[in-house]
Amino acid sequence: MTERELIYEIYGLIEENRGGQKSRPHLYWLIGSSMNRYAAEHPMQKDVTGVLADRLEESIKTGVGFSGRNLRYMRKFAQTMPHPDQWDEAARKRRWTDHVKAMVQTEGPGRAGVKHLNRRLPFKPNPEQ
Repeated sequence: MTERELIYEIYGLIEENRGGQKSRPHLYWLIGSSMNRYAAEHPMQKDVTGVLADRLEESIKTGVGFSGRNLRYMRKFAQTMPHPDQWDEAARKRRWTDHVKAMVQTEGPGRAGVKHLNRRLPFKPNPEQ
């Protein structure tokens, strides 16, 4: 798959869902999966997320949803979640922002990750140790 084919595949996914047949998380999982497949086929190429974000935001003009950061979340989402056909009812009903919040909380070092970690510990970690 070429970069151009990836872009057209994503355009196709968006167009197919213009009527809202799939939930936003389902659509974003499909987009992330396409991007992951492209990255696996081209491991030595630089990340196309920025170029893709520019092209999508420029041509679709929805104003939301296709920033570089959100596209990276879509890739991670597709890596960590099973295919949407295998989701349970709770996962199907979750909004995209709920999925993103869950991913942010598990990202390791960073404000959200530390807050998440502190909630799990029965004590506050001592930074002097």
